Amino acid sequence: MQFPRLFAQLTAALEDLSFRSAVELLMVFAGLNFLWEVAQLPLYDIWYEASLGSIAFAVLHCTVGDVLIGINSAIVAFLVVAGVYQSRTPPLWVVGLMFVVISVGYTVYSEWLNVSVRRSWSY
Repeated sequence: MQFPRLFAQLTAALEDLSFRSAVELLMVFAGLNFLWEVAQLPLYDIWYEASLGSIAFAVLHCTVGDVLIGINSAIVAFLVVAGVYQSRTPPLWVVGLMFVVISVGYTVYSEWLNVSVRRSWSY
């Protein structure tokens, strides 16, 4: 794998995205993740057992974590797909599909690890 070429492709793709568009996309992504975290709160014990401050911190913490997972998943998805497509620009739907696979895969792993192994979360 040629990392300089992959890095150059990623840089070129990001140059096509304006800063304002990137911020708007990130804000929409963060907003949707915030709504998701709030919607699923009743599934967790924290909803019934914790103070309002603890719940607010958990929502903020999980939203930031989701955004970081999303950013990293997008970068990894692009690098994997760009490595397959070599000199061509990969289709957006292929990058999107890889993004979903990586994000969902990590989420399933993280849920299993934190619920079953570490027992740091509970339903």
